[in-house]
Amino acid sequence: MRIALDARPDLGDIERNARALVDRLELALPPGELAVFGRPPQVSVVEPPHVKRRPPRLTPALRNLRRLGQDQVTLARFVRRHGAQVFHSTGCLIPARLDVPAIVTVHDLWSLNHPEAGRAGWLAEYRRAAMVSAIRRARHVVAASESTAALLRFSFGLDDSRLSVIYPMMADLDSATLEPDSSAGPPPAPPAPPYFLAVDTLEPRKNLLRVVEAHARTWPRLRIPLVLAGGYGWKQVHLLRRIEQSAGAVRWLGWVGERRLAQLYRGALAVIQFSLDEGFSYPAAEALAFGRPLALSDIPVHREIAGELGVYAAPDDAEALARRLEELADWDEARRASHALKARERALEIQRRAAVEHYLELYRCLAG
Repeated sequence: MRIALDARPDLGDIERNARALVDRLELALPPGELAVFGRPPQVSVVEPPHVKRRPPRLTPALRNLRRLGQDQVTLARFVRRHGAQVFHSTGCLIPARLDVPAIVTVHDLWSLNHPEAGRAGWLAEYRRAAMVSAIRRARHVVAASESTAALLRFSFGLDDSRLSVIYPMMADLDSATLEPDSSAGPPPAPPAPPYFLAVDTLEPRKNLLRVVEAHARTWPRLRIPLVLAGGYGWKQVHLLRRIEQSAGAVRWLGWVGERRLAQLYRGALAVIQFSLDEGFSYPAAEALAFGRPLALSDIPVHREIAGELGVYAAPDDAEALARRLEELADWDEARRASHALKARERALEIQRRAAVEHYLELYRCLAG
């Protein structure tokens, strides 16, 4: 059984999922059966905010042309050269000329349903069109959650013969050894515990401006700072201005390595994930693994992942989120210990639904 895997990195947690999937498939498959196109790097492609970006060497038009050629020509040649029997794309893209069965992973449909909130330009439009084409052409579609699967059934008419739910793989942060490139200089230091923690790329869907607004309502009474960890995405100038105006009450660390992320989870009084929409909630699942209390936006996937282990507020209601944060701050040690025990049990259930055996079963079915 020969598998070709397109694991090219993307922004944020999708990259971490691809890297974890590659690592576990290489352990599970005999040597030579897995060919990886675009191996995810061991550090994030999202630079920390204190790193000065080098000017691009290619014009936008040339970069777009190179991306198009890589997607439609180079990738198809890679699959043929390795004699693959199955092709799997973690980024939901299938080359136009592909003659083997294809599996695509769909994390969410946000970019299709809300193009105005995404990146602008030709490349963004091309990626949306490629995603629609891939979902329609794939022999099998892997949804990142039951919530995403429901949207795929509604929007594309997929039935269960072509659709599976496999939770994304996550790195074991407890044993993580990855750090940002030390040559870039040290990132800003977080405050000492306790603090509220939000782990998200800075982009409109993550709803971080409302998180900052809610935190500002709690600050006069609680005096508990808010730490934001995640690379800069797009369209968040107003958020950066609010962070600057907070006079240190809110601290943005930029992208952090996995070992440092584990340290942040351990020190957090509570973890906030207040997105407008998610296909799967990595911060919620990771917070459960560390036994941390959770303040969540009331969207379907958060109910699916955390259930009764989260406290919820409507994603457009900063005042309600502020009340949830004050409730979590008032938990006593006995309640925190009880929550941590249940949260870790739930995290183990999530890990079982992300096991590499689910992918191997799909590969065998399509290769056979």
